[in-house]
Amino acid sequence: MAFHLIAYGVDDFIANPTRISAVVLDDLALLAPHLPDEPPVGLALEHLQCHIGLDTLSWARLGARVTSINLFCASTATTRDIAARTGL
Repeated sequence: MAFHLIAYGVDDFIANPTRISAVVLDDLALLAPHLPDEPPVGLALEHLQCHIGLDTLSWARLGARVTSINLFCASTATTRDIAARTGL
């Protein structure tokens, strides 16, 4: 799991409260015509197989209410840790 934290830039994500994952930035561009407001404040989202949670937490930073689901306990624990460290 430690390799993933380095490869995905978790320390930078935690340190930079405006950082949004590249995946979510791409998704926002695709979803823009379908979103009632920009950013997605207050919208509910379920993110399946969230890995270490950076995409899920990026949606939360944009104001969405996000439920993150992962079947791998270590990933869930990592997501919770990052969420706690970012205040999300």
